[in-house]
Amino acid sequence: MSLNEITHTIMQFIETHQVWSLPIIFLLAFGESLAIISLLVPATAILLGAGALIGTGVISFIPVLIAASLGAIIGDLISYWLGKHYHQQVIASWPLNKYPKMVFRAEQFFQRYGTFGVFIGRFFG
Repeated sequence: MSLNEITHTIMQFIETHQVWSLPIIFLLAFGESLAIISLLVPATAILLGAGALIGTGVISFIPVLIAASLGAIIGDLISYWLGKHYHQQVIASWPLNKYPKMVFRAEQFFQRYGTFGVFIGRFFG
C-alpha cells in the first residue's frame, strides 16, 4: 500500500468509526514523537487529514487536541528517557551508527544551544 492509500483508509475508518478517532490520533501522535519510530509511521499526513475532519465537524477539536497532545508528550518523554539512559547504545545502533559525523554535529549543536536547541530541533527539524 502507498502512503496515500494508507492515509485514505485510516481517514475513512476515523470518519466511519468516530469512537476510535481519539485512540487512533493518540497513537499516531505518540508514534510521530518517538525517536526513529517516527520515520516509519506515516502519522503527519493522517494527522493533517484529521485536522480536515475537525474542520468539517466530523470530530471535535478539543478532544483531538488533548489526545494528540498526550500522545506527543508521552512519545517525547519516552524518547528522552531512552536517550538519557541508553545514549551510547542508541548511538552505536542502526541507523545512527552509519552517520557518526551527523551525530557529532547534533551533539555539538545541542551543547551549544541547550534548551533552545531542543526547541529548534523538535519544532523546526
